[in-house]
Amino acid sequence: MTKIYKKHQDVKEDLVTLVKSLASSGKYLLPPERELAVLLDVSRMTLRKAIGELIADGLIRQEGRKNEIVNSSGLLCNCGKILFVASGVQCAFHLQALERLWLNFAPIAKMQGADISLLLTDSSTGFNLVKAQIRQADVVLISPFKCNVTDEQVIAYLKELEKQKLVITLTECYFGAVKNIISLDNYAAGEMAAEALVKAGYRKIFLMGYSFEENNKDESFEKRIAGFSNVLKQHGLLRKNCIRLVERSAGEYGIKCREILNRAVEAGEDAVFIYSDESIQMIVSDICASGAVPDKFGIISLNGCGDSLRNIPPVSCVSHATMGVAEALLKTLADFSLKRLDLPVNILIKPELYDKGTIRRIFKIKAGFARNPKEGIQNSEFRSQNGNQKFKKQRNSCYGG
Repeated sequence: MTKIYKKHQDVKEDLVTLVKSLASSGKYLLPPERELAVLLDVSRMTLRKAIGELIADGLIRQEGRKNEIVNSSGLLCNCGKILFVASGVQCAFHLQALERLWLNFAPIAKMQGADISLLLTDSSTGFNLVKAQIRQADVVLISPFKCNVTDEQVIAYLKELEKQKLVITLTECYFGAVKNIISLDNYAAGEMAAEALVKAGYRKIFLMGYSFEENNKDESFEKRIAGFSNVLKQHGLLRKNCIRLVERSAGEYGIKCREILNRAVEAGEDAVFIYSDESIQMIVSDICASGAVPDKFGIISLNGCGDSLRNIPPVSCVSHATMGVAEALLKTLADFSLKRLDLPVNILIKPELYDKGTIRRIFKIKAGFARNPKEGIQNSEFRSQNGNQKFKKQRNSCYGG
């Protein structure tokens, strides 16, 4: 009897049907290639071509020799209840970077079967209410939040909480108190900003941003300053008074920063890294109107609020790596759902540079790396600490990562 060979398009359709069937029954790995070829009655060469097309379509991904089903409706259904905690009021986040993360992460997580909810708190929120919400969750995704107790009490609580359930911090503020972290690499963000300005030919460079009280320092901003300073030091450009922090008083922060910037231009300085783009329109208005940017003076910021890209003209900035963090969260939760997550999870996502014309043209700066916060490992993919699971970072969304 003559064997009828299937076309790879027919095999692809059979494979899609199988993927949907496996996903609906809670299975997320395809059978081994040899077994799959027998099951579909197809040659392994044709099967590989069909698998390649499903990988390109985003239905499956390869993990070593395994083919894993992705984008399935039940991928995260075994995570239990997931609670995303941030600072805010009702449905308004205090930090827009975290709002972007929620908007990029939550819809996909829900499509993949996650039972996920949001808790926004402010200084009037009762700590008992926060604990009651967290008590009902199986997974807690935590960022700096406010309630009616001190930060020290919150940190002590998180240390105990981590013994009971999976807790992942989304910023470097809680790293140390919480062992698991998926976040923007703030040290790398500072490095990237400084390196961009140096490669563009600027030499009298300084950093500007808002200050924190000694007992209320933000680790994320401290690391941006450290990364920035280290690059200037390496190039012999670190000067006294190159870090200028302004008190964050209501209505005056942007005005004070604008005055500092104008005086810096008059004094012959030629570039600034504004480590948060809050009030950036007010800060850069005079210098942009003067025509000095970018030939005589360079400006780079960090796309936290998103105002860098909304400014007219847009300000060159370092991204907040939103999509990279969202992807890493989804991957980590999928591993947790499949009961194969290795702890601790230590993933820092390096940002990208958005060159919008407020610095001179430079050679492209390589982005999309990740660094292990404990070991300083750098590589072209981001990965969990054990190094066994890796996946490439996609580009950030069009309105800023």
